[in-house]
Order: sequence, then structure tokens, then C-alpha cells
Amino acid sequence: MPETTFITDPAELQSILALPESADRRATAALTFRIPRSLTKRIKKGDPRDPVLLQFWPNARENDSVPGFTADPLEEWSDTAPKETLPAGLLWKYAGRVLVMTQGVCAAHCRFCFRRHFPAAPAVDWGEIAAFLDRNNSVEEIILSGGDPLGMPPRELDVAFHYIKDLSFVKRVRIHTRYPILSPSSLTPGLFRRFEEIEGAGKKLLFVFHLNHPAELASDAAGAVGRLRADGFFLFSQTVLLRGVNDRAETLAELFTRVFDLGIVPYYLHQLDRVTGAAHFEVPVDEGRRIVGELRALLPGYLVPRYVREIPGFPSKTPLELPSID
Repeated sequence: MPETTFITDPAELQSILALPESADRRATAALTFRIPRSLTKRIKKGDPRDPVLLQFWPNARENDSVPGFTADPLEEWSDTAPKETLPAGLLWKYAGRVLVMTQGVCAAHCRFCFRRHFPAAPAVDWGEIAAFLDRNNSVEEIILSGGDPLGMPPRELDVAFHYIKDLSFVKRVRIHTRYPILSPSSLTPGLFRRFEEIEGAGKKLLFVFHLNHPAELASDAAGAVGRLRADGFFLFSQTVLLRGVNDRAETLAELFTRVFDLGIVPYYLHQLDRVTGAAHFEVPVDEGRRIVGELRALLPGYLVPRYVREIPGFPSKTPLELPSID
């Protein structure tokens, strides 16, 4: 995909959108800037508080040191993480499913990303991963995350799918991605052919789209989602509750209604992972519960995703709607 499809210089976006202030240099040095060029059409010019912009614009508050916020909030690579002999890039947190952290380039760099401080991702040896899973064939689902799997070079994606297709015990392949929403032109005919090959190998293909605000769902994004839906793939959404972006029940109600109208099932509403640099995005759990309560009064139950937090070492996501759970 041509690099010109993306803006990587904050000064260019500042000029395009007539923003009053430059991006913070220290924040940009800690996490580089990147958004799809087409996304600029969904951001209000001259508005530094635009909810789409806020997700990606380097902010001086990222430099704050806040107690309780760490570089590895889910303990995926730090010294406190469980020591297991796993192939590079493979995480095995939950029964029956594994996650592969691909090296795919993300469509945009979210300022609240819980992996923003990770060291450079190791090269993934798909043959080694396949051999490991063949010896541990209780795994029924492979989750491709990362780094965005749809940002992988086509040749690498072909290698990954080649090995996955041969794992007879794997029944589902789940792709976590922002590309169809933020950069819909990335869904090329070649990608669709690859998706169909996975389904042709007898595996269900699921997509989980990360989206946080209704303004992200422009007509080109709706078209990309429609093509995936027409091919019969299972589509879900996950959203992070973010201060200043979507911390109003009315905003979330509009988002979940629109995604459902596109054939996407609202799946998770995540409490922010407490990663260093993202404290200004945090919505307290009690406030989150209040927002979800208001959301339930606005929407039928099937449009309200599960409000959850991920806690290191727990066997599943932890529901947060009950006041007794912190």
C-alpha cells in the first residue's frame, strides 16, 4: 500500500485541518504519528477537540507520569508476565484460543494503545507457530492482532493463511482490525480472495472492528463493511471508553445503532487499559457504569455491548457493570 495513503507528519495534518497548535514533540517521539489521509475528511477543521482527531493527535499530557499507569498494563512482555515457552509473537491467555501479534502496520496510531511502549515486534515464524499448535491441538480459534493483520505485506499474509488453513482443529480465525473503518480502500480484491480461501478451508472468518465514534463511519467505511457482510463473514465491534471522545451515552447509542444497521454486532465496550501516556483518556469505572446504565435506557439490550476490563492473569475479560467488581 503506498505510503502516500497515510499522513505521518503531524505538521501536514495541522496545515490541512487549520489546527491552532502543533503536535507535542515529546509525545510524537514516544509514539510516532500516523493516520490515513482519507480520515481527514471526517475531522472538523479548526477543532482541536474533535473526537476523531483526539484519538490520534499527539498531546502534551502523554508525557505525564500518573500512578497506576504502566508501560505494560496487561503484563504481556514485562518481567512479571508468565514465563512460557511460546513461539515469538504468540500469546496464549485464554482456553481454546491463541493470539498472534502480527507485524502488520496499523492504519493509525491510537494514542491510548496499550502496546504503545512495546519493543519492536519479533518476526513471526508461522511454521514454528503451526508446529506448536499442532502439538497443542486444543486450540479452536486463532486471533490475528498486533500490529494490524490487514497491514501485513500480502506475501506474509499468504504465508500465515497457508499454515492456518492446514490446522484441521482450528475452527475459527478472528481478525482484529481498523483498516476497513479507517482506510476502506485497503480492502482490495486480493484480500477478499484470501478471506475466501480461509472459509474454503472449512474455517469461520470473523472480523472485530475497533471503532470509537460515529464520525468514523463514513460512506466509504460503510461500503467496505457491506462488502464483508455480503460475503457472509461474521462482523463484531469493540470500543474503548475514552474521555472527550465517547463518554456520553447519546454518543455511544448513536455509534452502536449505526454499526448494527451495517450488520456489525456490538461486542465489547472496554475500560481503558492503564498504559503510560493515556491517563487523560480514562473514564472512572463508576462513571462508566452510569453511562452504560443510561445506554440501556436508550437502546434494546442486543445493541449494548459488554462493559469489560482485561486483568492480567484472569481467564477471561472481567465484566464491570456490577458495582461489586472493581
